[in-house]
Amino acid sequence: MAMFLVESDSKSTPGSSREPSAGREIESLVPSAENAAKLPVPELAKIICYAAAVRQTHEPRLGYDSKCGRTYTERLGALRHWADDPAISSILRLHGQSGTGKTALVDSLADNLPGLAHVFRCTNESGQANQMIKSIIPTLAIAMASSDTMLGEALATFLRQVPHDWAVEKLSYQEQFDMLICEPKRFLRVAGKPHVFVIDGLEQCLQSSSANLDEVRDILRAMVGRPLLNLFSLVKVIVVSQPDPVIERHFRKLHSSHSGKIVMEELPHINDDVRNYLFRTLGKITSSSRILPHEWPPRSQVETLVQRANGFVIYSNC
Repeated sequence: MAMFLVESDSKSTPGSSREPSAGREIESLVPSAENAAKLPVPELAKIICYAAAVRQTHEPRLGYDSKCGRTYTERLGALRHWADDPAISSILRLHGQSGTGKTALVDSLADNLPGLAHVFRCTNESGQANQMIKSIIPTLAIAMASSDTMLGEALATFLRQVPHDWAVEKLSYQEQFDMLICEPKRFLRVAGKPHVFVIDGLEQCLQSSSANLDEVRDILRAMVGRPLLNLFSLVKVIVVSQPDPVIERHFRKLHSSHSGKIVMEELPHINDDVRNYLFRTLGKITSSSRILPHEWPPRSQVETLVQRANGFVIYSNC
């Protein structure tokens, strides 16, 4: 998978959403994603109400260089078409080895769908994988509320009717998904483009303990275990991960009309994109140099670099 990532100075916070809910104001209320599931429901309602009122500027963090070639254009275009069309499968698995550009691709999708695509980063860096899983749905709900005032107000209104002694983590994942995602959409019944929820790096939650297997199974059942067409096609889910038998097994159980799969390593035009990127980037050096000949870099050396790239992402720092 040949894609070319431009990485800005702002770093993605593990377990956070890329949308305004991960901004400074919201983060002051929810210090980390691991804490989201521990909130009492009334407190979550307050945060969601606040998130709906505070619509911060969306800050892109990771994304593709759009001038790299056909793979970028075709794949991002296909993802946007999938996200916009309610008749296409509601669940998408983005599958590929580390370094194939999965995160950059979904970040580019989020940049192209401001307010509609929300990315949750899974990580096990702090050893809190289990708590991270529990926080996926409430964190995405806060992100949705922060980008859509009507949905945020509808969700906050619904949560105020819930008993005050309820805590989010005491609810099953199915109850969380129904309460925090489905109910406000059912309540509004407003036609529009679907919200796209991305869970990036789900396999990270499987690495610390076998006990996390049950948690991952439950979260998948809640989000993709039944047809989302009942939600008026207003929710779509992308699960991004490296190859993992547990995740793969659950996706095989889904009806083909409700799920799809993209294997990053199988995308075409890889070498053409690598070649285009190298010539374009190195050509900038040639044009600004008084020493290098105009024919630099030699085509043979570029071809060697293309082969050595082996279809993996090439990073550059801005």
